[in-house]
Amino acid sequence: MRERIEGDVADEPRTAGVSLEVAAAAGAAIVSNPYEGIERWFEPGQELLVVGDAEEALAAYRELLADPGQAEAMGARARERVLDEHTYAHRASQLLSLVGLGVPAGSRA
Repeated sequence: MRERIEGDVADEPRTAGVSLEVAAAAGAAIVSNPYEGIERWFEPGQELLVVGDAEEALAAYRELLADPGQAEAMGARARERVLDEHTYAHRASQLLSLVGLGVPAGSRA
């Protein structure tokens, strides 16, 4: 099976978006630019690779393609993180908590 590797490398810094969560939910190994706060979403080096420029990105892609087991394990860890912490149910629970309503009885978060 061909490993899934997702690149999210841009010329200019920006904030992490939904694309990282979507790629992680699919179990893809992610190569990304550094984002402010990315470590709150994923653990760099374990759940995704963070690169500073195109040369580092190419090296990261080559490393993952050369070791499909590493790519698969990284993708699995990122997927687990998304399912454990970053689903719509988690966001709804956080929002309800912020407005003082708590989580409704019988809900899953």
